[in-house]
Amino acid sequence: MDLSLFTVKELKAKLTENGLSIKGKKAELVERLQKFTNSFPQWEQLVIEHSEDEDFDYISEYDNDDDPIEFEVPSEEIEHLQLEIAEPLENLVDFNGELDGDLMELFSNMDINKTLWNLTDDFTFEDSFDEIPFKTEKEGPQYISTDSSLLDIFLLLWKNALPILIEELNIILLEKLELWKIHHKEQNPFEKGKYEGWKREITFKDLFGWISIWIHMGLNKKDNIRMHFSKDSTNIWIHELKMGKHKWLDIYQALYHISNDAFTFIEHYIQQNFQHHWRPNQRVTIDELMRLFKGNFKSKVYDKSKPVKRKLKYYMGVDGHHYCFWFKLYRKEEEKEKGKITFNLCKEMVECLPKDMGSYIIYGDNYYGSMDIAEWLQQNGFKFTFMCRLTRPSYLFKDLLAKNLKNMGEIKQMAVAVNDEKNIAALGWKDKNYVWLLSNQYGSEIGSAMRRQHKEAEKSNQFVPVMSQDYTENGMRHVDTFNSNMVRADPTHKNFS
Repeated sequence: MDLSLFTVKELKAKLTENGLSIKGKKAELVERLQKFTNSFPQWEQLVIEHSEDEDFDYISEYDNDDDPIEFEVPSEEIEHLQLEIAEPLENLVDFNGELDGDLMELFSNMDINKTLWNLTDDFTFEDSFDEIPFKTEKEGPQYISTDSSLLDIFLLLWKNALPILIEELNIILLEKLELWKIHHKEQNPFEKGKYEGWKREITFKDLFGWISIWIHMGLNKKDNIRMHFSKDSTNIWIHELKMGKHKWLDIYQALYHISNDAFTFIEHYIQQNFQHHWRPNQRVTIDELMRLFKGNFKSKVYDKSKPVKRKLKYYMGVDGHHYCFWFKLYRKEEEKEKGKITFNLCKEMVECLPKDMGSYIIYGDNYYGSMDIAEWLQQNGFKFTFMCRLTRPSYLFKDLLAKNLKNMGEIKQMAVAVNDEKNIAALGWKDKNYVWLLSNQYGSEIGSAMRRQHKEAEKSNQFVPVMSQDYTENGMRHVDTFNSNMVRADPTHKNFS
């Protein structure tokens, strides 16, 4: 359609009809209307062109009935447009799988998502999930003699890492010694320094002694480091190690300055040994662990809102026996890369599990819970229960479950949905706060548990969804126990530098 053949009056009428400005000369009006026309989808452009053609037979082309003619968009065009919208939106997913508010709302309103889930009041997985028996007799310690001492077990886990650790410590302490000598000569140029000819090389015996004292400090809390090295009857064994307070602190401070390459090497070999000498329990949880750290390291995390402000952040996999069989240090350079970080972390942890044990059950909090990891675990034969955020995914929790919470038996606000394949269930319910869960173990079952309404109250029997109860008692409880044990045995002192 050649708009240049239109008169100015006709052009202004078209512009007014479409809500466009009518200011300017004819060339500007033509250009403005042309841009607006070119912005239409192809099928709409065809409708406009046909409407201008007086000889076009609308009856024979679009409608064989005597009813008023209605122009309908072909279904294949709608599907094509939906795919065109969905693809760029998926590319905007951030590392946690979330979308910005407006984009998420647009994506969640598409019918292709909502039809996957159906609300239900009564659903269980008893007949719809084939459980693979788990070989409990094979779990636990591997290749460890029953008469092994604590030192033997320590060497099994650390034997590959100790040589490189001792070498790094000696390099760091030698540099420190040279700085001490230079400083002493600047202060006393005519006096022979007390560090002349003095060497402080770390041996295996020194490192074992240092670790022994560290463990002793964690189990026997004292107000000051000096008390652990005092001439007390309980500290005789420390004096036999011939390691004073200053030497112990020198090693302690040197550990803060190990190079990144050495740290990565040590982490790699300890990881291998942890997995080689232990087969995890059936129930496995992924979580984070924060450890106090004041040294120089580029992946150190600073969070002023936390009691421990400077720390190292670890992702870890802990089994039902409170054993950490997998861990990974948070590294800023990896977090900055685009991709689904939490999905990749869960996948990495699951892939290191032994393949011959049976069906594992995976748990995770709302930092990891998403539809992507749920579908991947389901496809690979794992059972799972994950807590999720309201917007992961929004079309399920925010637009479906949150709007359909109702009284379901003993629980006042609860809603359950199941997907079309009936292999994943989603649950939302009001506890102290709203809780959103994904699972392929439990559906709408309701059980009871001894719980507190608040910290100071006594425990009482309360009705809770079995899915939520399983997540708390069988999933997150053992990883919380691991964290509390780590903190309880941590020999932190205010005068540690």
